[in-house]
Amino acid sequence: KTLKTTSTHNQVVQPGSRVLTTMSLLLGQLNVIGRHFSAMAAPAVASTILHGFPTSSTSVLTRFALHLRGIEFEEQTMEVKTRSDGMPDAVGQKPYLEAEGRRIEQPGAIFNYINELHVPGQKSLLPDDLSARAMSRKLATMASTEIAPFGYYRVDRFLIEELKVDKNGLDKWKTHWLEHGFSELEKVLSDPQAMCLDNACIVPKHGTYLVGDSPTMADVFIQPLVHW
Repeated sequence: KTLKTTSTHNQVVQPGSRVLTTMSLLLGQLNVIGRHFSAMAAPAVASTILHGFPTSSTSVLTRFALHLRGIEFEEQTMEVKTRSDGMPDAVGQKPYLEAEGRRIEQPGAIFNYINELHVPGQKSLLPDDLSARAMSRKLATMASTEIAPFGYYRVDRFLIEELKVDKNGLDKWKTHWLEHGFSELEKVLSDPQAMCLDNACIVPKHGTYLVGDSPTMADVFIQPLVHW
């Protein structure tokens, strides 16, 4: 699969080379996992169900995490409600994971639930090394707080309806925050030594993926934003 760069209508935001290279590798690994699952017999009753919208960042994040941990699941697309003017009305509609009779919402909670499930033969999506774990969480937090919120549909609606921002203004808004967010991510990735306060500090290695040689929380949280 060819990784698409992020596009905001007529403008294209190009994530940094480190992020793009790592996300391409992650997509390749997920394709292999997907072929493995497609060859397996479907369970009679699925205990894990992803309820969401196909392209929402939370749905994409959840799907990636489930595949990486080797957890079988099924998807049920939520119906998008419409307002009286025909525009989508996503207020109150949130993707969620249904698991063992529980409704689990919010990306962080969903990720932690998936990652903490005991799955024989599957690695955790957080590194064993304490410093590497902190770095993975830092990158994931940056993605979820400094990039993702600025592209939420309810934010677009507020800008358009309450502040009367036109299409060009909305494009400028999105482009600004995408460029800023990915720039900050690249700064962290290009200078991991910045997290050290003395020479005795051992910095986590990037490896094949963003933190180490296997996908972690950082990869899972950043990947959906590359397609934003």
